[in-house]
Amino acid sequence: MSLKQPYYKPILVFNKDGYSTYCKQYHAYWQWVEERNEARYQQNIEHGRSYDSKNMMHTFRLLYIALGIATEKKVKVWCDNRDELLEIKSGALSYETLFERSKILIEKIEQAFQQSQLPEKINPQLIKQVLVNIRKELYQ
Repeated sequence: MSLKQPYYKPILVFNKDGYSTYCKQYHAYWQWVEERNEARYQQNIEHGRSYDSKNMMHTFRLLYIALGIATEKKVKVWCDNRDELLEIKSGALSYETLFERSKILIEKIEQAFQQSQLPEKINPQLIKQVLVNIRKELYQ
């Protein structure tokens, strides 16, 4: 007497979208490695932090500019906290410390905009007229 074993058809699963995404990410990573700013990469390696310190410095700079817009109604390009920004750029602070500082700064920005007298929406006609006036003055 022979024992009949059940016959199972083989099943092949191929996640084409997942594989395609992986290939794109793989290619993008190696392209980034090839084109990255080596000096900047070495700076991040040397300070031993797990973040891009120059990018983090610019993130804080932009947050401070946003706070200035809310409180002073103008874009302050020159900052009063140069030493703090250079400290961030040098990698002297941990990511966790910077994350906590950013949360506090974002709360200040949100509160400042709630109290701000700035309009909720821009006036497109006014912006257009200002741009025209700037160009006229520039090309005289």
